Amino acid sequence: CVSLQRDIECIYTWGKTWLMNFNSDKCKVLTIGRLRNPIKFTYEMNDNVLETVSEYTDLEVLATGHLTFNAHAQNITSKANASLGFIKRSVGFDAPINVKRTLYLTLVRSKLEYCSVVWSPHTHSLISTLEKVQRRATKYILNDYVSDYKDRLIACSFLPLSYRREILDFSFLFKCFLGQYDININEFISSPYTALRSNSQAKLQSKKFFTTTFKNAYFQRIVTIWNSLQ
Repeated sequence: CVSLQRDIECIYTWGKTWLMNFNSDKCKVLTIGRLRNPIKFTYEMNDNVLETVSEYTDLEVLATGHLTFNAHAQNITSKANASLGFIKRSVGFDAPINVKRTLYLTLVRSKLEYCSVVWSPHTHSLISTLEKVQRRATKYILNDYVSDYKDRLIACSFLPLSYRREILDFSFLFKCFLGQYDININEFISSPYTALRSNSQAKLQSKKFFTTTFKNAYFQRIVTIWNSLQ
């Protein structure tokens, strides 16, 4: 804790030197861990005590101290529904299908997929909650409240959101293997690169995790999905 406090002081001094003063009112303390009684320490910046919070939004992703993203999934669902309602009020129900489709992709689905590699849900309830947004959207886009969801997806040339999140997971994995991200993937999973270039039956392996949070984190999730394709 003392070492972290020194780091905060160094950062503040650096910012002051380069005329980039930090606003201590916007700086928060979030303790991440599974301890029931976490270490409590009063952190300060420029003699101002930093507020301790149980959750915090960084780069539009709401994270908690337990690294669960249920609140984030519910939050973006609410925002997506609000955006869908805005579209309905703005262009009405008789607008051309291509207009409604474009607005949905731009203003609604983008919210539901942003940084999904980080927060992709694993519970059926949250997966269903997210999918309900697109179910409502396809009814609105096609003005079709009778057809099955699958038929509406085909008519709109959409995939279920759960499928798209898996595609985004694979895309991130390949970018890691290709070195497009500064991540040493071997620290998290074994990476037999030949398995990605041929029909080899080699499978990925991940480290063992003993908590639900980490069992459903990205590198464990992608290993399960990859190996299911073999």
